[in-house]
Amino acid sequence: MKTKQILALKLKEFSRRYHFLRTEKCLVNWFLCTLSAYLALLLFDKFVSLPSAWPLFFFVFCGLGIAIYLILDRQQRISFFWLASQIDKKLGLEERVSTAWEYQSRKRPKELIQFLTKDALCHLQGVRTSQAFPYRWFERGKYVIYLLIGISLVSFSSYFLPFPPRGKIDFPDLFQEEGQLLMNLGQKLIRRGEENVERASLLALEMRELGKDIYYENLEEEQIFHAYHQLSQEIAAALKKTATSLLGKLEGLREEKGGAIHENQLSKLIEALEKEDYQGVNDLLQQYPLQEQIDEIGELQALQMMEKTLRESYQRSKEELGKKESDQE
Repeated sequence: MKTKQILALKLKEFSRRYHFLRTEKCLVNWFLCTLSAYLALLLFDKFVSLPSAWPLFFFVFCGLGIAIYLILDRQQRISFFWLASQIDKKLGLEERVSTAWEYQSRKRPKELIQFLTKDALCHLQGVRTSQAFPYRWFERGKYVIYLLIGISLVSFSSYFLPFPPRGKIDFPDLFQEEGQLLMNLGQKLIRRGEENVERASLLALEMRELGKDIYYENLEEEQIFHAYHQLSQEIAAALKKTATSLLGKLEGLREEKGGAIHENQLSKLIEALEKEDYQGVNDLLQQYPLQEQIDEIGELQALQMMEKTLRESYQRSKEELGKKESDQE
């Protein structure tokens, strides 16, 4: 093999080592910058509340930056002459390698080129690539350790340092339990809706979806209370419509000759219905073969349960929100 080819192969070894170290150095530096920015945002979040998902977006952005760098880095090429100059500088070879490579690309006496190339190879013989381009992990790694310690201290600082109150109340602490409650009740009533309680089932579906939106933080505080109000109005309208329908059917039983219900019992049913004692109405109706009316009272009971749960959830949320706001003041 010619001395020129041998020198080229040797330079390729150094080139691979240099590219690896350059990528490693850039990744470590990028990691240092990422940790520094994360530490700064973590401190900032202690004083001014940031969106709860900010760490996810932050690291996704950093990951995209690293990917773009690696793609661009693969497009860059370095010349062997520049690499040879770096090897001379790192190993103190007084421009032997760079001169040998430069003279090979110029019209110089063949004997001179061979002499310079052999001289360069002689000085490179037994030299490891790590001698010219050594690892410096500890030099940069110690800063990574310092930043990780800083992030750990800031993360746990709220347990032993008094930070000023934030401008925004912690969303999950206030609403997550309420969202779970609405989801569970909605799902329970949806399953009950398989027994043909159509109107209540549709509103139960709305309640379950509202619970999900609250639980997974898809709504802001104002949107949550607006949704509470809107669903409450729909439930109230359904209650009124169903109660009116059932009352009309019970009144119609009075006009039937030889009806299934005695007049006294019918009066008790109507009185209980007007007092919104739906459980009492249900208990009385179970004694008679009136499936249509039994279905409607079941619907009323489901709607009443939703109305009560939603009202109590709204009141708890409002009270807790007021307490947290007063504590911040």
